[in-house]
Amino acid sequence: MVRIFLFISIFSSVCLAATAQNKRKGMLQIDGQTYYLQRPITGVEIDVVKNGISAQKIASVKRGKFRMMLELNNKYQVKFSYPNFLTKAVEVDTRIKTRDSTRNWYFDFNIDMVEEIASLVNSELFANPIARIVFYNREYGFDYDDIYTDTVQNKLVRVVAVERKKLLLEQEIRGIAEDTDRILAEKARLDAMIKRRTDSIASTRILAENNTKALAQQLARQRLAKERVLQDSLLKVKQLASADSSRKAMHAEALRKKEFEEKQRVESERLRKESFATTKNNENPFMDEGQISQYPDGITEETLNQANREIKKVIVNRKNIKVVYQQITYNWGAIFYFKNRESMTKEAFELELDNLKE
Repeated sequence: MVRIFLFISIFSSVCLAATAQNKRKGMLQIDGQTYYLQRPITGVEIDVVKNGISAQKIASVKRGKFRMMLELNNKYQVKFSYPNFLTKAVEVDTRIKTRDSTRNWYFDFNIDMVEEIASLVNSELFANPIARIVFYNREYGFDYDDIYTDTVQNKLVRVVAVERKKLLLEQEIRGIAEDTDRILAEKARLDAMIKRRTDSIASTRILAENNTKALAQQLARQRLAKERVLQDSLLKVKQLASADSSRKAMHAEALRKKEFEEKQRVESERLRKESFATTKNNENPFMDEGQISQYPDGITEETLNQANREIKKVIVNRKNIKVVYQQITYNWGAIFYFKNRESMTKEAFELELDNLKE
């Protein structure tokens, strides 16, 4: 009887522990910014759709920044919309093939909004997600589905560039057509005036010839002026075409710069790990709650200079918050950001400090 009771007690404890473990769910934290032509946009509406139903709605805030928290092991479609702009969607698959499904993960990306172009409003290109984010076991983290995202982004860049160029050309053509109509109307008016004056001058042939010459000279000057306007308009069209080529070159350069910065970030992370493994004599920069409590109430900032790095600390000692933010700059150029002992992105670091200081 005692053995049965012990077995039931142990089984109940295991079940309760398993239930508590199941209730805890990991999250994916996404930070980013919304842009238009490389300038931040505030107030972009962000709709997180789960299983066809809106799960949460937020908006980009100061400098276009936003943050969302998504439960793991779900599929989401995040839609970005703004008045007079095309709606963009990003597919986020938080399903992970690992036992570590109770921790929090982090990812950041930016969205470049596109103005509302009539020919693209019902385009299939914007009906589907422009990017897909998935979990990779090999890298042990979230990243873009390169094959899908690169294919869509390359097509998107080409189509938007062509449509923008087409829209500008159509506007220029309409302007040229309107100028041409005005020129023809003016010519018709002047021709009619010449005819009326010629018909009315029957008494004096010399006066009629003089008037005709004067009007002919006036018409020549006006035609020359209109031709100059047409030439200026054509020159402007050529300049716009040249400017479009320059924008393409700038975009290609921006892509190359982004690729270079990503390679630099990977190399810096590798060097950071080597640095932590080989600098055992350096002072430990991390602090526990007891050390934080020794600082004055509020926010304290201090800077430490060590052999191979500079550490800038922001210590927050408040009634319900005891945390230290650190920016560590190494002599070889790498910069890392921490909240207590957890690494974080630069954007998240700046956003949390801004919120605390406000």
